[in-house]
Amino acid sequence: MRKFFFISTIVLCSISLHAQEKTETYIRLQGSLNTSTLMRTNKSISSNYGYVYGYSLGMNLHTVYASQWGWEGGISYIQKGGKFNNTLGNPKAHLGYLEGNVAAVRNFPLENDDDIFVNAGFYISGGIAGKIKTDSSKINVPYGNEWKRIDMGVQFKAGYTFHKKITLGLFMDGSLTNAYLQNVIPGGRPGLNGKNFSLNVFGSISLNKLFHAENMKPLF
Repeated sequence: MRKFFFISTIVLCSISLHAQEKTETYIRLQGSLNTSTLMRTNKSISSNYGYVYGYSLGMNLHTVYASQWGWEGGISYIQKGGKFNNTLGNPKAHLGYLEGNVAAVRNFPLENDDDIFVNAGFYISGGIAGKIKTDSSKINVPYGNEWKRIDMGVQFKAGYTFHKKITLGLFMDGSLTNAYLQNVIPGGRPGLNGKNFSLNVFGSISLNKLFHAENMKPLF
């Protein structure tokens, strides 16, 4: 009986250590360049919307288990917004958000410690900065009235990781809530409303892999 428990303990410990060896955790510094617009939700209003450009910068924690499934969570500052063509002053809205996200991860390991992965998840963000620019003026975004401070939506992401250190890829944010509602642009048309949409090209560096912090354990 003692031999049975002894052997069982050794086997369980071996399985546990093996599982830990196959779990990969990355602490990533991530930046992106993006193009974004405000998608019209009132189909009865005719308007011509354009794109503005922005960036994001933040940190995320990316964990992949032995099954090649995992999760990712992060926080970043991100710029979104849009341009209102054919409207008095041709206003451009540049919105600055503090954004948090969480997503499920599916990883596809390749040779030479390279990986391809896809994410699907949600984000929530709060407006903390921003400007509305016209041909003749510039004002701060008045969050809390027509401009909504809280933005929530879905995020899809895909990337290629080189040697577990450098990652390049794309991610998309699509809002499920209105970013603005009715007459929010100086000289704007009644009934205008819309949701944030942005397409981002990103790059990230895995800090713990870069500095050989290989003994970090996953949180979950």
